[in-house]
Amino acid sequence: MSASKKNIKSVLIFTGGLNPTKADFKRFIKRFTPPDLVIAADSGLVCAHRFGYKADLIVGDMDSLVPASVLDEYPDEKIVRFERDKDDSDTVIALKEAIAYAQSAPDKSVQCAQGNGMPYRREELCIVLCGGDGGRLDHLLGIVKQFETPVYPDVWLCRKQTVYNLRSGADGSPRVLHLDSQQCKEYVSVFPVHGLCSGALLKSEGLVWPLEKVDWHNGAFSLSNRACGDYVRHKKDIVLTAEKGAFIVIAPY
Repeated sequence: MSASKKNIKSVLIFTGGLNPTKADFKRFIKRFTPPDLVIAADSGLVCAHRFGYKADLIVGDMDSLVPASVLDEYPDEKIVRFERDKDDSDTVIALKEAIAYAQSAPDKSVQCAQGNGMPYRREELCIVLCGGDGGRLDHLLGIVKQFETPVYPDVWLCRKQTVYNLRSGADGSPRVLHLDSQQCKEYVSVFPVHGLCSGALLKSEGLVWPLEKVDWHNGAFSLSNRACGDYVRHKKDIVLTAEKGAFIVIAPY
């Protein structure tokens, strides 16, 4: 597939570290249309194959890809190697490549944030990141820090949790996230994105502790909230609306 010749609207990235189980991944990903582009970051290629995907692009220093022979079935033009000593992790490189490929789409509906001086629009693009949980804490925190930048995943599939990026639109319009109340009957946690929480407002429907009055600006967060019993019994969706600001929403599969 030549990514530059099609309209890239969705990207699925596989990276190293702990991944969800295949059953959890399949149950989650069926909500989405098939991705326009699949990127593997280093050892994420092994996970991609295990979950039934062929990569359109493979990036990284390949220091943790075992067996390395798995690359033999891909042509050179689909593999972009980096030195081990580099500024970005393999995961961040994959995120940047996702945006760069989307920028090259014919309608130019998504513009890269770096290096070209053009306006940045991420609302036309959905990036799902699979993996990167567990293992090295610095790599884990590195992914979390990406939510503070324009180069963030929209959904991050960890080992046992789904992490959603929920932020108001660049034009100030609200954005809505629907969650299955069965998924949230044990817990759902919400954190503001640092640097993007001035005047932040998040509305909620169906949670035991409503989020409208949380003082996100002063470092507050909502830990281990949960779905109301009535919502669970009647299988009503939890609804979160980001009126202003950016938030990280964490829930189990």
